[in-house]
Amino acid sequence: MAELRSYHVHSDQCGYRDTWTDVLTTEFAGKQFTPLEIDNFTASIRCFSVDGSLMLAHARSSAARINHDQDHLVKQDKREFIIHYQMSGTSLNIQAGREALLQPGDFTFCDTGRPYAIQFDAPTDVLVLRLRQDRLVNRLGSLDDLVAIPVSSRNPGAALFSNFIETFWDRAEAGAWQDVDHSLEDAMISLLQLAYRPVIAEQLADRSLHARHWTTAVRFIEDHLTHPDLNLSALANQMRVSPRYVQALFAQRGETLTSHVQAQRLDCAARLLTNPGYRHESILGICLDSGFNDLSYFTRQFRKRFGMPPARYRCAHLSQ
Repeated sequence: MAELRSYHVHSDQCGYRDTWTDVLTTEFAGKQFTPLEIDNFTASIRCFSVDGSLMLAHARSSAARINHDQDHLVKQDKREFIIHYQMSGTSLNIQAGREALLQPGDFTFCDTGRPYAIQFDAPTDVLVLRLRQDRLVNRLGSLDDLVAIPVSSRNPGAALFSNFIETFWDRAEAGAWQDVDHSLEDAMISLLQLAYRPVIAEQLADRSLHARHWTTAVRFIEDHLTHPDLNLSALANQMRVSPRYVQALFAQRGETLTSHVQAQRLDCAARLLTNPGYRHESILGICLDSGFNDLSYFTRQFRKRFGMPPARYRCAHLSQ
């Protein structure tokens, strides 16, 4: 059975900021609400939910910023993915290092399990949609990849979703909300799947391209590991991409080019130290053959990586 709830605040009301923060926290998980004009603010929400899963809310608000931060995360009961659909005005949705600027008809996913911020600098109209996460995952795959990725109303699938959700809300406000059931939720998810299809395809293509670039980078590093001119510019020129792209490629794996090259050179040194054919090679020779040109630096970094200096590492492994 659907339940309809309505809220309204105005800056003339005493304590309106606390009141509206409580409303946002109750309906949309924890929030910190900051009006951009303290003495000239108005907002309203009409929302309904079905069996605690499907929820659709229509929010109107003057200019404001809304934060969902770490303090809110530890207090909420569960993680949810919700859709922010822009009806009028614009809003900036910030999460996971991404920014989604929504125009009327655009929408994006928001993850309540991570911090985020929403800002609108002028009056705005938003529909907030919550659907069952398991059904979304079954149809769309990893929702993490869709957070703060805007879907434009120019996308044909998005246009169908837009028409559906706006028409439904018009009927709901006219009193048809009592007839809502989970078949409506299934229809919404099917339209979302259609709207996100080109987005997901583009992400898969990007991943494939990144994978090929990564393979190229790794092979180039392996082939030039001992070259003194192995650096960002050399790798970028070889790959025919910008140095910034190369930096991003390594950052996605929590590395830098420098840290990756050093780790590979240290691994190379460890292999040489445990190779019987290099038993009589000096530590300086191993240092140079691995791509290092400073013995003191090499020794410090080797100890840090393997817990002992190169000479002791050699003895420990060749004596076994």
